[in-house]
Amino acid sequence: MDKIKITSDDLQIIALLEQMTGARVKDCIIGETNVTIVVETGDIGKAVGQGGRNAKLLEQRLKKRIKIIEYHPELLTFVTAVIAPLRVRDARVEQDIVTLYPADSQTRGALIGRGGSMLRTYENIVKRHFPVKEIKVE
Repeated sequence: MDKIKITSDDLQIIALLEQMTGARVKDCIIGETNVTIVVETGDIGKAVGQGGRNAKLLEQRLKKRIKIIEYHPELLTFVTAVIAPLRVRDARVEQDIVTLYPADSQTRGALIGRGGSMLRTYENIVKRHFPVKEIKVE
């Protein structure tokens, strides 16, 4: 498990979302074009808002795409939340390696992304919260 490092930019976004919504934020990862926010279990509804209103407001203020994920203490449930809206027919953990089994080739491609970029992004998010070595797609 990687140690979570929160920068001052992360803290500003966390404070903004918590102030706007009352949701408890667990983590924030800022990318070039997007921001991924992990909220505590049970706070996803508050964070997203009715009809996605809070997420849309945050996107407008930050001028970046927002993905809000609900934290789960169980690894496979959290991985499922991270890859949403994509779905897999099965997911397994063996020796700290998470293996995802997509239902079709289109989902497989979306999970992996160009040059494995999406898979590495998912892996980085999960590694911040769980001691996993790798996420792979079969």
